[in-house]
Amino acid sequence: MSVFGLYSGYYDLLYQAKDYASEAAFVSSELSRSGMSSKSILDLGCGTGRHSAAFAQEGYAVHGIDISDAMLAEARVRQTRLVDDVRQGMSFGAGDVRTFRSTEKFGAA
Repeated sequence: MSVFGLYSGYYDLLYQAKDYASEAAFVSSELSRSGMSSKSILDLGCGTGRHSAAFAQEGYAVHGIDISDAMLAEARVRQTRLVDDVRQGMSFGAGDVRTFRSTEKFGAA
């Protein structure tokens, strides 16, 4: 197990006071202000998916990438707790952000 796998058990506890919804709303407003019309986001290093969920609730299609299978498992559990239209706007995959490649296009990362 990597250090990221061990960290996953404490990640949400350490960041429980973090306001993910406000951060996502701020980024969304900045993307709109810059003229970005795409509603797709690549969440590199998505961790347990809290930003991914917040962006999906803002109406974005989000694909999260993380190196930790344990973090991705937590993200997928979080995804199952969301309403259908938000949950369907999210996907996750294992990968190292340093070497990740995709043929899919995203509006922002």
